[in-house]
Parts: sequence; structure tokens; C-alpha cells
Amino acid sequence: MAVHIFRREATYYWRRRTPRALAKVLDRPHLFVSLRTTSLLRARRLAIKLDAILDDAAMLAENADLSRSQIETMLGAVVERHLAKLERVALAAKSTPGFDVDQARSDDKRALWTYTLLDAQGAAAAVRPEDRIRMAADGLSEADIEAVQRHLSPMNNTKVWV
Repeated sequence: MAVHIFRREATYYWRRRTPRALAKVLDRPHLFVSLRTTSLLRARRLAIKLDAILDDAAMLAENADLSRSQIETMLGAVVERHLAKLERVALAAKSTPGFDVDQARSDDKRALWTYTLLDAQGAAAAVRPEDRIRMAADGLSEADIEAVQRHLSPMNNTKVWV
């Protein structure tokens, strides 16, 4: 996992020590921002952008007087722009001919279970018998459960670099 992101319940957050140039303005030792996503991939992408904006803000603060609200607005804008982009992508997908709402819901539910199992079991996650029972109770078909297992299998053979 990236150094500056962590999960609280299902949502990822970004936390960084406040650079010296901004510490006087912000009057707090750490910055803490909800990334408003449950996806590790999205959280990593947002964290990279937030790190860059924070570094830019620190450089600006050395040469100009930035207010606390200006700094918070800069960081918040990164999250807002990214979420808006994701909404546009989802809207474009929904507007295509042949878009199947039920299939999209099924795909989302399979992804949810994949990430749930990865979070609970780590990189060696697998669908255990008790997971099958819970997944079936949640409405997943046997084909959906097998799709989750197939998705997890390559992950078990991949070395993760942190």
C-alpha cells in the first residue's frame, strides 16, 4: 500500500505530515483527507495527485501567503476533479447501446466481494466454503462466485511491491 494512504472501514484516506512552510498556516501536524473511494487503485492515483499538490502548495507558501482555506481548497479540488471524471466515465458507459444494468450490478457485486476477500485475507485470498455461503446469501450465483475465484487466482501468483 502507498505510504500516505490507509483504510478506515471501507474508505481510503490520505494522510501526510504538514510541510514546514504550511504548518504555520494550517496549525496542525498532519493533513487528513477522505479519498471517498473503496478502491485501492483509485486511492493510490489520488494519493499521487494529492502529494504533488501538497508539494506545490508548500513551494507556493514559501514565496506567497496562502490561507488555510486556499490550501484546503487545492487539496479538495483534486478529489472532486477525480470523482467527477469517474462519474463522466460511468455516464458514458451507461449511455452506450446495449448497456445492461443487471450485468453492471452483477459486475459491481463481484468486484465488491473480490476486494472484500482481499482485504480480509491479504494477497493470498481465496473463496473459502464459508465465503461461498455468505456470497450465495448475498445473491451471487455459482458462476459469479467462480468468477471471483478466477479473479483472485492470478493475484495469488503475483508478487506485490510496496
